[in-house]
Amino acid sequence: TLLGMGLFYILIYWLNPLIWKMPTRLNELIATGSAICGASAIVVISPSIDAEPEETSTSLLVITGVGLLAMMVYPILRSMLNLSDEMYALLSGATLHQTGLVRAAMAQAIPALSESASSYGLAVKTLRIVMLAPVAIVSGLLHLRSRRRDHRVEAAASGRRQGHSWIRPLLRVWFLIPFVILGLLTSFIPAVREFMANLKTLETVVFSSALASVGFDIDIDSVLQAGVKPVLVAVISWLVVMLFFLFIAPLFIA
Repeated sequence: TLLGMGLFYILIYWLNPLIWKMPTRLNELIATGSAICGASAIVVISPSIDAEPEETSTSLLVITGVGLLAMMVYPILRSMLNLSDEMYALLSGATLHQTGLVRAAMAQAIPALSESASSYGLAVKTLRIVMLAPVAIVSGLLHLRSRRRDHRVEAAASGRRQGHSWIRPLLRVWFLIPFVILGLLTSFIPAVREFMANLKTLETVVFSSALASVGFDIDIDSVLQAGVKPVLVAVISWLVVMLFFLFIAPLFIA
């Protein structure tokens, strides 16, 4: 799973100056959305890298569109290649863009996946989601240098002294702190896990509302202006990572 995440970043982010030549922040958002957890990752990363609204809109629609395409392809691919339950669950959890898409891909698999295989696929996807916290922090710190340079230019132009603390990019993703705390509590304290299980309906409503609010902020015009390149980059990287898993995963599955 970690190899697949790394491959997404290599294909989209590292190769961008050589091949894709997309705007840096748009490129980083697409890479993060592909490697981690789709729209949620994009929304979290955007403020830490000072992404423009149109860059966020474009990456959200691109990742969602490619993820939906992949979700429809995977059940067909499973039938063609006769993938085992475990292999299909691993492929879905490690390469599909969003948790909902992982659930949908496993739900429509024919024949139906066993409960243990479905849990395995979601566990693999959870590993990617957990990586959101360190990736958001590292992204913010990596962009700190460019922010410092911009602040120095502004300060020189205005004649004021301005500092820029390293803590500021971390404050932009403050909500990752309760995210990590709740993850640890539900993992190691059964009482908390049972309590959180009773909040499933509330969780669904709140999460759906949050993603709907993201959708209201999407600017279709900015997406059209971006052209087809972001879509091609996302599709090509997904295809490469999918093929990588089909060849490499059997080495790890007895």
